[in-house]
Amino acid sequence: MTVSLYCIFSYSWNNHFHVNIQAVVFTDISLEKAVEFDSYCHNHQPPIAFIKSEIRGLFGSVFCDFGPEFTVLDVDGEEPHTGIVASISNDNPALVSCVDDERLEFQDGDLVVFSEVHGMSELNDGKPRKIKNARPYSFTLEEDTTSYGTYVRGGIVTQVKPPKVLKFKTLKDAIKEPGEFLMSDFSKIDRPPLLHLAFQALDKFRNDLRRFPIAGSSDDVQRLIDFAISINESLGDSKLEELDKKLLHHFASGSRAVLNPMAAMFGGIVGQEVVKACSGKFHPLYQFFYFDSVESLPVEPLEPAELKPENTRYDAQISVFGSNLQKKLEQAKIFMQLTYTFPEDAMTSSGAPFWSAPKRFPRPLEFSTSDPSQLNFILAAAILRAETFGIPIPDWVKNPAKMAEAVDKVIVPDFQPKQGVKIVTDEKATSLSSASVDDAAVIEELIAKLEAISKTLQPGFQMKPIQFEKDDDTNYHMDVIAGFANMRARNYSIPEVDKLKAKFIAGRIIPAIATSTAMATGLVCLELYKVLGGGHKVEDYRNTFANLAIPLFSMAEPVPPKTIKHQDMAWTVWDRWTITGNITLRELLDWLKEKGLNAYSISCGTSLLYNSMFPRHKERLDKKVVDVAREVAKVEVPPYRRHLDVVVACEDDDDNDVDIPLVSIYFR
Repeated sequence: MTVSLYCIFSYSWNNHFHVNIQAVVFTDISLEKAVEFDSYCHNHQPPIAFIKSEIRGLFGSVFCDFGPEFTVLDVDGEEPHTGIVASISNDNPALVSCVDDERLEFQDGDLVVFSEVHGMSELNDGKPRKIKNARPYSFTLEEDTTSYGTYVRGGIVTQVKPPKVLKFKTLKDAIKEPGEFLMSDFSKIDRPPLLHLAFQALDKFRNDLRRFPIAGSSDDVQRLIDFAISINESLGDSKLEELDKKLLHHFASGSRAVLNPMAAMFGGIVGQEVVKACSGKFHPLYQFFYFDSVESLPVEPLEPAELKPENTRYDAQISVFGSNLQKKLEQAKIFMQLTYTFPEDAMTSSGAPFWSAPKRFPRPLEFSTSDPSQLNFILAAAILRAETFGIPIPDWVKNPAKMAEAVDKVIVPDFQPKQGVKIVTDEKATSLSSASVDDAAVIEELIAKLEAISKTLQPGFQMKPIQFEKDDDTNYHMDVIAGFANMRARNYSIPEVDKLKAKFIAGRIIPAIATSTAMATGLVCLELYKVLGGGHKVEDYRNTFANLAIPLFSMAEPVPPKTIKHQDMAWTVWDRWTITGNITLRELLDWLKEKGLNAYSISCGTSLLYNSMFPRHKERLDKKVVDVAREVAKVEVPPYRRHLDVVVACEDDDDNDVDIPLVSIYFR
């Protein structure tokens, strides 16, 4: 497999360039140059697969051209269907029956081959044969077997997957006649033609003004809309009847930003297309794919002031989502806040432990130089990092006592959990510099920074990449791997392993498919924007099923949780009720009574704290709930714990059971 990025090209390439190139990928290039390169690749012998992808804020596109004729050897990557033969008749056409242990997955017109057939050995020649009249356990062959030997026993019938030939258009032709777009969200069925137009309008904008639209600039937005209208009018009968100017506004305003979730998603898609181009396995993307996630934008309109750059690595993200959402991302602490909100003894609304299989409670590690595992990990990681930067490694570093002395001088601030947080799952996404700064100014500033930094470097400084080698016990590679693995295992109370066992495991690891992992990560982070931003309706969220082999993308709105209503109240399984104060059982019953609910059972974990049917339980009514939990459920309440979760069974005044949320009593 040979792949090339667009930088391998010069604009005056010659005929000797192409020798071993199978696929090229372009990620930021003008439409004019893309057409020029694609034409060369399309007409080259053999054709060079051409892939072009762009990410503009929350919008993305992919175009594929694999040449005039491209043969797909395996359309879907699925294993061929098979069946075990039970009998074959000597007829014209012949009837083939299979064992009834498992239904056949064949369809009329499929090609199959036979093997291991005893008696009618003529079928074992490996020749593909077409079937018809496919049934769950039988089918007929379009073949006369009257002169063949009599079937005795055995036989395996296997589906033959025929190759498929695809004829790709050049980019020049496909821009004018894109054909059918690959859809991802059928609630936006009219979106791809508009985005096809929008990306052309952006290319026109960049060519004319030599820059991207400025985030929040109404003038630049209107310019791009005018370009889109002009291009649309030139399409004649195929023009769009109406342009969604609000969507074009979002497209223009965030067009300079390359967001990490979008980059991850499209990186996965494009990476898989490269594999298809070089292997002939799986069905290529044919030919345009457009995607947007405008639902991830904040619900409230953003003021231009919120989109201004702050001269940070997050300026591109700010240019799309605004500074407020960026602050929420920066302040988020995922696992630390998670363990604060859901401590180890937290219970679900059904009374079951929250941290039950397959979930494991994550424990933050307290660093100690007296722990050899932690110190060796720091030592190995520091040595490898120094090697990559060409920093000389002094002998004292490999002395544990001297290393411990140096590490003790590093001060790490303590984590401070936030109060009153219900649930947090947050992440950061980074990207390019802002869209509201002049290109020339940005370039000059970067050059100045690089020149200043270069003066502090030694002459001839160069980064040194490290090639992983697990079998060299002196290079600290396995020390880092084993250290990382054991520290993470310690987080989740998983048994640790020694370096030898870690080396054995590392030698057998089968890597995850990076393309699908990247795509899934991007999609999840796009949903994270919505969760963190808040205020989104359920129809703004998406469940996504994707198969990069076909390729297939299917998005749908999630089903909202069931709403339970009682009097003027409503709640779902995701809610919880909170009570502040170190209350008694009687006070808890009275609090619920005020809501029109008659509590007859209160439990904590698997222990019953109160039940109205048991007379002796009435003796507990004037005791604090937390004290009853300590006494009956043997609950240990550590000093940092502020609340206790209880499950309450209630009924209304008509004796109908009412499922209420988990009740959290904040007794401190």
